[in-house]
Amino acid sequence: MSGTLALASAIASMDQESLAYLVRQRRPQSASNVSDPIGLATELLRADSIARILAPLNRWQLARLLALSEADGSTVQHDDAVTDELKRLGLVGTHNSVPKALPEVTASLLGGLEAAKITPDTLGAATNAIAPRGPKPDTHAWYSAALTAVGEGSETLRTLHNHPGRLNRSGSVAVATVRALSELTSVEPAETSLILAALDRAKLLWPEPSKQRLSLSPKAQTWLSLSCGERWLVLAQTTLNAIPRPLRAALETADSDLTAAAAMLPTMFPLLPDTRRQEAEDFVATTDHLGLTVQGALSEPAKFLLADDLDTVREILTAELPPPAPGIYVQPDLSIVVPGPLDPAMRRISRHFRDRSTSVLQQPGGSLKFH
Repeated sequence: MSGTLALASAIASMDQESLAYLVRQRRPQSASNVSDPIGLATELLRADSIARILAPLNRWQLARLLALSEADGSTVQHDDAVTDELKRLGLVGTHNSVPKALPEVTASLLGGLEAAKITPDTLGAATNAIAPRGPKPDTHAWYSAALTAVGEGSETLRTLHNHPGRLNRSGSVAVATVRALSELTSVEPAETSLILAALDRAKLLWPEPSKQRLSLSPKAQTWLSLSCGERWLVLAQTTLNAIPRPLRAALETADSDLTAAAAMLPTMFPLLPDTRRQEAEDFVATTDHLGLTVQGALSEPAKFLLADDLDTVREILTAELPPPAPGIYVQPDLSIVVPGPLDPAMRRISRHFRDRSTSVLQQPGGSLKFH
């Protein structure tokens, strides 16, 4: 028995906002062929479409789908936020204004649970406990990673200005480009990949897949002219805006610990593919590199960024980031020491002392030494 009519009935009762949300979330493959609720329902009940939308659901949402299937909506609570969201996602139909399970959704869910070796009757169990990780790291050390990342980002952009990178045919950055940037900036390849991802999220890079070329976007020079704190803020905001949705949901019960949140994903989101779980773990590595987290625990500015409290974030930056260094120092061996972050004007001056053979070493306290 098909659930097309029940889903079409639910779709027909949606207002414009709910319908737009449904289409954004489900993204029907043949949208141009959809002209009425029946057509949209048919598209949304395709096996691949159902599997795709089930993957990021948490275990309590999945349990509600099974409960609706077993009771056919007659004895299951159906006026709460969980069921409402399932309706908005096109996973529940209606019959006589009562939520109705969709056979295609139930079959896909049971198949997914079987493949994941999960017993259906365990879905509703409370599993949001946080595994102990030992003593929490000292998140006050966030600014050291933040300063390093901003410096790496700045050097990477300046290097790309003179030496545009190459893209693979798929549009990803070529390994040879990462290696070349690593050598020219004296930044480890793994960290180069992380900073390239951060710069890309901030729209500071200009990828041209048709030319297989990677260069700077028009925003890059403006970013380079900002203070150290403001440059970090741009990278931090755009990175946190890209946090994977399952990871953000798990973070709400993980006591500001992204590592713990990532560890909770297999139990909170039983059908989440391994690739999405790996994406979450990679995201934690990115946040550690930028100083948004320290060993996975959110830093103070990151907490306020997630709360959209930019005023407090800027207060923290002013209080905890070192002020611009008064200048650079030339030592007897002609090496140049920069005892902290430089303001934009001094950075431009310092670049005149550099050439292609110059290497940059991070010194204690955030200073740089040029050889």
